[in-house]
Amino acid sequence: MADPLLWNAPGQTWNAPGLTWNGFVPPPPNTPHVMTDDNKVSATLTTANTTAIKDGIAAIRTLLPFLISLSNQDRMEMAKLGDK
Repeated sequence: MADPLLWNAPGQTWNAPGLTWNGFVPPPPNTPHVMTDDNKVSATLTTANTTAIKDGIAAIRTLLPFLISLSNQDRMEMAKLGDK
């Protein structure tokens, strides 16, 4: 984790881009990003699985014809809940 940003951080000024209140010291420029080695997921989809998934989605669309998609205009015209 990065170091917390302090009021007297060397090389940082109050109006430096990318700094936020209670933020962290940004990495120096041109620092390579290093990925962690703790990858917990390693999965692959075979073409048979992909075909079965697509067939399942097609079956759902066939069995539930009453499901509709709303256009952007329909979404804007619908009543909304909120503090307005």
